[in-house]
Amino acid sequence: MTDKFKEKCKESANCDRLGKIIYEENEIRYDGNLASLELVEDCYVNGTIIGTTNTKGITINTIGSETLYEKEIQAQIGIKYDDTDEEYINMGKYTIDKPSATETSNLGQYKGYDYLDKLNADYKCSYTDFTNITVVDILQDLCNQCGLEIASLEFENSDFPVSGNIFENYKCKDVLSDILELASSFGTIDKETNKLTFKQLGISSVVTLTKDNYSVLTKNQVYGPINSFTVKESQIEGENVSIQDDASIEANGENMFAIVDNIFCYTPELRKRALDSIWVHVQGLTYVDCKIESYTGLPYLNAGDKITVEDDEGNFFDTYVLKHTFTYDGTFKSVIESPALTKQQNAIKSDVSLREKLNQTAINVYKDRKQIEAIITDNGERDSRIAQFQISLNVITQEVSYFSDQAQNIAKLSLDVESIKQQIGSITDTTVSGTGVGSIFLDNVKASEVLYLQIYPTAEDLSYLYPNEDLEPSEDLEPLSRDLLFINRDTKKTVRWTLPCDLLYMSDTVKDELTIDYENNQILCVHRVGIDSHGKNYKLASESTEYFDWQSIVLEDGDYDVKMESFTSAYIYARTLAQNLYTDQFATRVELNASIELLNTSITLDVNQKV
Repeated sequence: MTDKFKEKCKESANCDRLGKIIYEENEIRYDGNLASLELVEDCYVNGTIIGTTNTKGITINTIGSETLYEKEIQAQIGIKYDDTDEEYINMGKYTIDKPSATETSNLGQYKGYDYLDKLNADYKCSYTDFTNITVVDILQDLCNQCGLEIASLEFENSDFPVSGNIFENYKCKDVLSDILELASSFGTIDKETNKLTFKQLGISSVVTLTKDNYSVLTKNQVYGPINSFTVKESQIEGENVSIQDDASIEANGENMFAIVDNIFCYTPELRKRALDSIWVHVQGLTYVDCKIESYTGLPYLNAGDKITVEDDEGNFFDTYVLKHTFTYDGTFKSVIESPALTKQQNAIKSDVSLREKLNQTAINVYKDRKQIEAIITDNGERDSRIAQFQISLNVITQEVSYFSDQAQNIAKLSLDVESIKQQIGSITDTTVSGTGVGSIFLDNVKASEVLYLQIYPTAEDLSYLYPNEDLEPSEDLEPLSRDLLFINRDTKKTVRWTLPCDLLYMSDTVKDELTIDYENNQILCVHRVGIDSHGKNYKLASESTEYFDWQSIVLEDGDYDVKMESFTSAYIYARTLAQNLYTDQFATRVELNASIELLNTSITLDVNQKV
């Protein structure tokens, strides 16, 4: 690709644009039967940008009789300089899906995915002897199984040790995701070579976009800098290692990044090794959360590229292409998105939606504690089973647990030199809850009042627009809404509840917080931020609590979408009664416990029920 091509793409004239699809030595061109195509790629998945393996997708619209189903196609985008001089660039190879029932009636539209789609198969490790086996060996074995070529076998932590077959019930994509985490990278199929490539966020800008290059710029908050990082093993309580930049947290508030349940980090020593190597790349990461809709589309942009953008005031800022949607219909158009990571998002496992099942069998030896621990877990989509055996100095503990969406059953036996303790317990939670940023979903709600609600800002004030010294009222000025909406998916009926006060924001650690607590019959707001006469926020010297008259939120039976009407960045947690066997008791929790304790001087038996 020449510099001339790049500069031509940025011209607002947007003419002489070319596109074609190549398959089986045939071509479909825009001046023939190609009506349009759309390419989507990103490296931002479930709130993280490290360890992601998102497949690039293509949608093709044709007007001819060609049938592209189950064919491999090559997409190309070009520019015509004059009558004889043209230049094309490759946009990747894609395999077109089989038609669905709806697509067979919509002939002419085709959808396909690049080679990363091959990674959805279960990983079957070829090794039986793991002497001197490292993650680079696993990567090569995985790619051999999937028929992928690797651009390079040199990457950070390629020599990370693998001591045994820990991959049962893992998909190839899941294993690759964890390797990418160790490499501080995301995975992509290179558009030119069609090889699996490890890529990190760009260091220097590949393009500068001025106001002439886009139609709409939505500029939000600056995200970062990342100043706190954790590598965590969720199956073992307390087994996480962390590092943070205290000075940055004091100045900017905490911006955390976490890696959870990396399959290769199965000991504290390995988690510490991963922590130190990844921290070098994520510490201080800063960019602007924004969305750019450009009428001068840039087909050569790739996910992870760094770009410089001129805003409406003529100021320039840096950000990253975390998602790029490129459309060709005779002209070029691009939509570039750089969503901010949030504490709620990056605390979960990357690509968690891709992992149908996570089973773990591990034996951990902790010499410093004089303890041996064996754990077997089976985590399904809606339940979890755990068997744990622990030997410590003078104590042996066995525990078998079963957790479903609403029930918890535990059998526990503990033996020490002076006592034997046995316990059987059952706890049933009769509520349904949801948590998220912007909106949440509550399924199977029983007609009742909302039991608990928590709301706080994560990026902007949840506030009406008040006049102040720098703001003049206007007849055309529409105030924002502080309304929280509960929308019944079946009846479409909306319950509207208005926040009783503004919630102000300065940082993740300095923000106002509103709570509704049905069980204590309280509505209260903890204020940590003030606002001066110029509308500028400042941290209060000490937080204060404001109480409001009780207002209940009454819902009917059904499934609910819950969201703030005007603020998509608000954190929301809600809990209501669920429709199940127990809810006619109007209890939120039912506990049954039986225990036996044998000492050398007594025997104690106890059975109790708590509702």
